[in-house]
Amino acid sequence: MKRIFCLLIITAMCILVVAEKYDDFSVFGRGELTSSFVRCLYSDGYRLFIGTDRGLNIKDGTKFLQKYADYPVFEPNSVKMVKGNSFLVNNMVNDIERIGEKYYVATDGGISVYKYESDIGTNFYKNNLLILDTNYINALAKLGDRLFVGTADKGLFTWDTSGDTWRHVNKDTEKGSMGKFDALSVNCIKVNEEDGLVIVGSKYKGLYIYKDGTWRNINKKLGMSMLPSDEILSLEFQGDKLWIGTNKGLVLLVSGRRFKLYKEKNGIKYPVILSLKNINGKIYFGTGRGLYYIDEDENPQMVPDTEEYRILDIELHDDMIWLATQNNGLISL
Repeated sequence: MKRIFCLLIITAMCILVVAEKYDDFSVFGRGELTSSFVRCLYSDGYRLFIGTDRGLNIKDGTKFLQKYADYPVFEPNSVKMVKGNSFLVNNMVNDIERIGEKYYVATDGGISVYKYESDIGTNFYKNNLLILDTNYINALAKLGDRLFVGTADKGLFTWDTSGDTWRHVNKDTEKGSMGKFDALSVNCIKVNEEDGLVIVGSKYKGLYIYKDGTWRNINKKLGMSMLPSDEILSLEFQGDKLWIGTNKGLVLLVSGRRFKLYKEKNGIKYPVILSLKNINGKIYFGTGRGLYYIDEDENPQMVPDTEEYRILDIELHDDMIWLATQNNGLISL
């Protein structure tokens, strides 16, 4: 009996430790932000940039700055246009990246380039940039001064920001001499700057890996049976490991070869992996129903009190974990 009582005490203490770890639970919504539909996050170590479906928000210390383009307000018998207060080309913000002093903002209307200190921005979009024949920009990632630009319907572009030179990767690889990149819809991009490795997740054609000037495609149709789906939603590095979030589970790829799959049987209630983040050696991932973490290859554990949230992005800022949620605002843990 004494042994059982001790085990109960230890179990209770463990539960309290987990709860205490995430008890600083704060939610920021309309008022602080332009919208409670938060799509992406980026921290530069000083400020937290928050992309929503109604503009860009910047958390600078304790204050929130709101940046938005013109937008319509639908009234019973009319449509009223609200004048924007910023450089932003479009309010649907999908991703944010930084090179030097410039912040690159991917939207459904092109790319906005912003200098925070001077509050000046410029825009690049279909009508003023001939090679970029779409305005729907889904993902951004940098490799030195080169920006990889993933679109929703025209594939992948690169932008040498130092020389202002653009390339269309799909067209450059048509002949296949450096491997083909033939996906038209890009969901996510991850870059390992140390070894020049670029990973691109597509909507329909699986995973693309760029190394030493050559592209390689991994997808279910090519016989990679451990990839449960060719719809790649999120990516993250952890040493020699690559974590791949799909609409049918979480995949771990080790040293470019060995796969491991996590889904319902491993404790993920809704295995649509929308976001991934390596925080202090621990992998966090957001799903349509909650935030999970994996510590040292154990089975996933759900972070308490997050099951009701659809988590689109995860970021570390001010020693706190921040979550972008769909229609539930910005959450800090």
